[in-house]
Amino acid sequence: MNLHIREVEERAKLLRSLKTETEDIKNRLVTVSARCHELENIQPSEAKSEQLAPERWISGTECNVTSRGGTKSLFGKSQVYKPTSDVETVQELLRDALEKNQQWLAYDQQREAYVTAVLARIYRLEQQQGRTSVAIQQQQHKDSDSEDRSCQEAQGQYEKALKSCEEQLKQELRSIAQAQAELGHVKREVHDKKEELFQVQILIQSKQKDLDQVQTYTQEKQEELDQLRLQIKETHGDRSEIQDLLCCKWTELEQLQNEIQVKQYELDQVQHQVRDKQSEMSQMHQQLKDHKRELKKGVQLQEVLQKQQEEQTRIAVLEKQVSRFAEDVETQTCEKQHLQRHLHKVLKDLSKAQEYISKLEDELDKAQSKTDTFEEMTSPGLEKQVRQSVQGLKGSPRVSNPLNESFLECPNCKIQYPTSRHRELVIHIDKCCG
Repeated sequence: MNLHIREVEERAKLLRSLKTETEDIKNRLVTVSARCHELENIQPSEAKSEQLAPERWISGTECNVTSRGGTKSLFGKSQVYKPTSDVETVQELLRDALEKNQQWLAYDQQREAYVTAVLARIYRLEQQQGRTSVAIQQQQHKDSDSEDRSCQEAQGQYEKALKSCEEQLKQELRSIAQAQAELGHVKREVHDKKEELFQVQILIQSKQKDLDQVQTYTQEKQEELDQLRLQIKETHGDRSEIQDLLCCKWTELEQLQNEIQVKQYELDQVQHQVRDKQSEMSQMHQQLKDHKRELKKGVQLQEVLQKQQEEQTRIAVLEKQVSRFAEDVETQTCEKQHLQRHLHKVLKDLSKAQEYISKLEDELDKAQSKTDTFEEMTSPGLEKQVRQSVQGLKGSPRVSNPLNESFLECPNCKIQYPTSRHRELVIHIDKCCG
């Protein structure tokens, strides 16, 4: 049981570490998506600034050119010829355009470096995720095998212990039944001995009464003798008659003494029997005490067995709790797999966003190349083409954000959120599943 509980705790620790890793990945994805939103917000403003820059440059570069026939503007308009100021303004505009181009190049390089770093990081995270998933699957297989073996061993030990406890219980119940039968037999014997003792006591009382009667009779006869002696002394009668009377009385006294001796002998025998009965009664009381001790031991054994049964019920409850905990762990693993699937979806959406960023970069490169072509333009016929291309860039519909087209759902209540609102989904999952 302890090994099983330790394995369950280790699984819980692994799940916690995986949850922390998934939360870190979510936070990284949040930062990446926020950065993507920032780039999306920055790029339209930059495109507008790039679209406005050529117009300003064209409006500023409508300088006049001298010819033999008079003063003519570059676009066919007649204006006053101002060579110095127009040339300086054109040079300043060209310098500004070159500086802006250099800034745009530096910004593009930084952006490319950032995108490559993000892609490398995503690739590393995907590799780590694949390794962790493989390790988790292997660990799950190992844990399942070890759990089956440990459960089988624990079940075998538990069955052996149950069999031994049942055998001990049967033996103790047999011994208790034998002790109860012996106790009943001893109680019957004690009851019989008590009845015999009661009869002996009645006999002793009757003999004691007879002895008392004999003693009273002897006392009466002794008093009569004393009276006769007094009468003899007083009367001084015939000695022969007196001697006869005395002989008769002495014979009667001897007979009475013999009867007293017989009664005393019988009383001694009865007392001896009473002593024997009392010794037997003391032995019976000792046997009763021994049987009571054995019964107390049996009661204690029954209490121990009840405690063992309570412990068995507790063990069963703990096993149920362990099974529930294992089911919770399985549900957590399922939720983790579900979150991993959502993570894959988010990564796919992120790849789509990266493709969207690359498309925007291509469009920016095209716009920058078109601005470079503006610098090389000298013929007025190309002005219309430039304006048409700028208007085409202005009128081109904006590409829809793929993060708003994909959806994520809660694993518990199946509520869907767009990918751009992933933070709200994380808060909802914490409230729903916590």
